[in-house]
Amino acid sequence: MVYLHHRDERLLSVLAHKLGLVAGELKPQEVSNAMWALASLEHMPPNTLAALSARALQVVHQLKEQELSNIMWAAGRLRGVEHSLLVALGVSNIVWAMGQLQHQDTGFLRAVAHRFSHRMHAFDTQGVSNIVWAMGQLQHQDTGFLRAVAHRFSHRMQAFDTQALANLAQGVGALGWREPPLGHAILSEAALRLAGDWTSPNNLANLAWAAAVLGLRNDSFDHALAAVLATRVSSLEAGPLAVLLWSQAHLQAQGQGGPAGQQVMDAVERAAWAWLPRHTPQANLTAVRVWYGCASTHWS
Repeated sequence: MVYLHHRDERLLSVLAHKLGLVAGELKPQEVSNAMWALASLEHMPPNTLAALSARALQVVHQLKEQELSNIMWAAGRLRGVEHSLLVALGVSNIVWAMGQLQHQDTGFLRAVAHRFSHRMHAFDTQGVSNIVWAMGQLQHQDTGFLRAVAHRFSHRMQAFDTQALANLAQGVGALGWREPPLGHAILSEAALRLAGDWTSPNNLANLAWAAAVLGLRNDSFDHALAAVLATRVSSLEAGPLAVLLWSQAHLQAQGQGGPAGQQVMDAVERAAWAWLPRHTPQANLTAVRVWYGCASTHWS
């Protein structure tokens, strides 16, 4: 179903229910495949997720590196889905289910982090970025795990593709892990990529957001970001633009401006003014977000 991009909600419900009943009998690879598939299809009943999480915890030491990466990605993905449902529907049983899942996730994530820290060499960069991103989504703090990531990969950033680099930055930023060498290594490598290739607006926004959250100013990244923004003004939409506005306002509020930072601020300002005439501020929520970002930077 995942690869065919086909959805049959009735069949999905039956399969998900059955998986929940037999979760305790699944082999490690089957647990990984089931969680990845249901997360990709955004269909995971709370009882099924609880059963699969419990089984994953039982077999965590038997999971191969790619299977661990898939499960971590699924966990982060499913938390986002549940949160959006919670906001949209306000269903009380989802609150309860999330509370139960958080309790179960803690043990599983701790086990994953422990194994990952001791087998860092066996993971590829995509797997690393997936796991760091998922831990950020789930707000699972593990200093030993993050130190192992920094030790292994701070000098190997060129091995990450642009998407993986952005995911890594987003995960580290979400965890608020202020370890400048790792943050600067990510931003310096991102600067090289931006100088030679255009990445997606969302990746740009995620990198800038992580830098702001971690309180990092990196001149090479700022120069590259300003140059990209100057040539791609019309490519930015409301979401990434709002994040860029906030990130620059946040850094300036912390007293981290400087010439390179001002270049980025000027480029973001031009992008904002280019965006505004194409939209009515009252038309939708995204316009409100952009105006809020403008106000945060003290523009009139």
